[in-house]
Amino acid sequence: MSEEQCPTPAMIATVMPPPGEPIPGMPPHLVLKLKSGWRFDREANAFVDTHGRSAEAAELPAGTTFVPVTPTLQRKRAARLSAAERDLARYFQIVLPAGADPRAYLDAVRRWPCAAEVQLPPVVSLPQGA
Repeated sequence: MSEEQCPTPAMIATVMPPPGEPIPGMPPHLVLKLKSGWRFDREANAFVDTHGRSAEAAELPAGTTFVPVTPTLQRKRAARLSAAERDLARYFQIVLPAGADPRAYLDAVRRWPCAAEVQLPPVVSLPQGA
C-alpha cells in the first residue's frame, strides 16, 4: 500500500488550560506519602500507625476520598513486598470534591502525623510555541 492510500488518523484539537489551572475531567487532589509504619484503615477511613495513633481527615471537605496510587500493592502483605514496593505503597491521592482548591488544604495535611510528604499534583501542560 502506498503512502497515498494509507488512511490518515483524524487529528483531534486539544486546548490545554494555562499551567496551574485545573484540567477538565481531572478531580482536584493532593499527593500524600505516608511515613513508614503508617497505613490506611478503610473501615475507620483514617490513617493509622502500628502504635494505634490515627490521623483523621477532619480538616477536609465532605466527599473527600483516599485512593492508593498502587492499589495492587495495598492488597499484599508488607512483609512480602520489596523495599521499592513498600515505598510505592506509601503513596495516596487525596481526592477532593469537584470545585475544591487543593492549595487550601495543603498546609493542614502537611501537619498530619502520618505525612512524610504532601504535594500538589504535577502541572501538566503542552510546550508553548515561540
